[in-house]
Amino acid sequence: VEEYDLGFRSTTDHYKSVLSEFFLFINEQKGIYNEYFMDKSKFLTLEQNYEALVSSMKLNDKQKSNPITYKQMVSIIEECNSVIAKTEELSIAEMLSKKGAYSKYASAIICKLVALIGTKNAAVLSIKLGDFEEATRALKIGGCKIILPHSFVLEIAKYRSKRIEMIGETNEKSLLFAKRNEKKLDNATAFKIVQSFTDKTSAIAVSKYVIIQHIKNGMPSYMIEDITGCKSDILRHCQELLREEYSDSELVSVSE
Repeated sequence: VEEYDLGFRSTTDHYKSVLSEFFLFINEQKGIYNEYFMDKSKFLTLEQNYEALVSSMKLNDKQKSNPITYKQMVSIIEECNSVIAKTEELSIAEMLSKKGAYSKYASAIICKLVALIGTKNAAVLSIKLGDFEEATRALKIGGCKIILPHSFVLEIAKYRSKRIEMIGETNEKSLLFAKRNEKKLDNATAFKIVQSFTDKTSAIAVSKYVIIQHIKNGMPSYMIEDITGCKSDILRHCQELLREEYSDSELVSVSE
């Protein structure tokens, strides 16, 4: 805990579980006996001491949402692309005549944005019309200007055009993602597509997946916090999950 500056109980629980499996394995395969893991009474004592240490070290024991899987991420992006492509072809009249068409369209843009950047719920839903610059392909989030892929810029531009035409509000300080009454979208509406794959009305599981990719790519922690809007505790949890991933790997490849 001290060596790696761990802060979450979930990480130490995982380590303890791995140790238990390890000693069970070497006992079955090599006949090596560890009394603290094999003897029930001593294992109970070990558990009590472990709980005392968790308490004394003040490890965060709140249940943390784990990141989505790669397969879930692919499915979410594919669904977003499908919804965007279908809705772009609709006129405003057609969109209004189809119940939920606009809200699902907005959800597709929002969820795809989170899947690309990792931005948390509140930060995405606070983006203003003026924060998006089509000409420079830039989107302003958390004081940073992020250059988006050209194809996604076109999708956001088409969405913004339909949103302005339907709602009629063009003030640069107005919300990019808004209901027809100009009010901010609620989480259930904004992250409807994510919910269909994760059963959650929050995109934090998606954000954590993206944050881990940012860490793997060497992005500085302060920059990750700025563009995602996620606090240091979420970033720390992602770092611990990544450390678990590396510790579970048999091989680590290095170059000269």
